[in-house]
Amino acid sequence: MPTMRGAGGVAEVNGKIYVIGGYDSTNNLNLNIVEEYDPATDQWTTKTPMLTNRRLLGAAEANGKIYAIGGFNGKYLNTVEEFTITTTAVVLNIEPNITQTSLNQTATIDLVIDNITQITAGDIKIVYDKDKLEFIDFQEVSGKKLVKSIHEPEKGELRVILASEGEPNIINGKETLLKLNF
Repeated sequence: MPTMRGAGGVAEVNGKIYVIGGYDSTNNLNLNIVEEYDPATDQWTTKTPMLTNRRLLGAAEANGKIYAIGGFNGKYLNTVEEFTITTTAVVLNIEPNITQTSLNQTATIDLVIDNITQITAGDIKIVYDKDKLEFIDFQEVSGKKLVKSIHEPEKGELRVILASEGEPNIINGKETLLKLNF
């Protein structure tokens, strides 16, 4: 564990263990640090800290969120903080519609989102190899609206802002957001 501590809260979400807050007795500090342990890789990652330093807290998981409850930071606390755990799984991916291409052939590539739900809009930056690819244009897909696009060919960068068109089109699984032509 990167931060030595005692009296922290612990919760599990999606097979990962979260250590929240606690007490650093060496420096006499209540902590707001949140760290994630992945048993599959034996790796620790520091996450966004809590707003309130606290030790002797309760921690629980409900519906994929962690709740830090009560605790002590010089006085007993009656507050609750909620954490939404972000995934490190692939969220955006590029899926070509062809397996092979030849020189000067146009290829359509799907920009696909996965492993995330309840998304109504997104601001996405795409970086491509400008020496090997030339961006041509976008094609919208049904239910998704391209709100804004910025293309910087000299940098090999695209930025797109997309929105779902109405509640029935809110993203709730693997979906194609946009088609890119190179």
